Amino acid sequence: MNQTFGTYLVETFETQARNQILQASVVHFDETGLRSKGKTQWLHTLSTDQVTLQYVHEKRGTEAINEIDLLPKFKGIAVHDCLASYFVYENCEHAVYNAHLLRDLKAVYEQTEQSWTQDMIEILLLAKQQRECQEDPLNPIVVAWMDDTYVDITEKLLNRLSKRQDSVLLFVENSEVPFDNNLAERDLRMAK
Repeated sequence: MNQTFGTYLVETFETQARNQILQASVVHFDETGLRSKGKTQWLHTLSTDQVTLQYVHEKRGTEAINEIDLLPKFKGIAVHDCLASYFVYENCEHAVYNAHLLRDLKAVYEQTEQSWTQDMIEILLLAKQQRECQEDPLNPIVVAWMDDTYVDITEKLLNRLSKRQDSVLLFVENSEVPFDNNLAERDLRMAK
């Protein structure tokens, strides 16, 4: 196979994959750092159950996302971590993956022994279990997200939960939204 034909095949695949991602109802986004020639680079992955695209960029946030130019056009549900750069894009709905939130809640509990973190873990796991059992959708969960008595170590997590509560619980009301982002994380694993 000559190089020109190989380039054509790659470009054709990329074009078709980009179109498939843009038309998907749910796309998983993630990124991980890589070292190359002594510099940190970022491997960005965009995944559906049918196709995965990966791009290497020297930046992690909006500059890279804009250059990749898929999320700015995407109109479905973007599943990702709580990286603020993802929430800049308002054409789509956002769902955060809760496996990271569970880890963060556990860490805050281990460091502060604040019981609200255990309650939040229980709420998330109960919602996940109910969703997996395909029972009736949960009624909206009302949680007192903020309290001035929490110490600094919890402030970021509380702010994230408060600001992104619709994205945190989107998996409850939409069966296409997963609890976690394992698809994108698996796609990045080989690079690590």
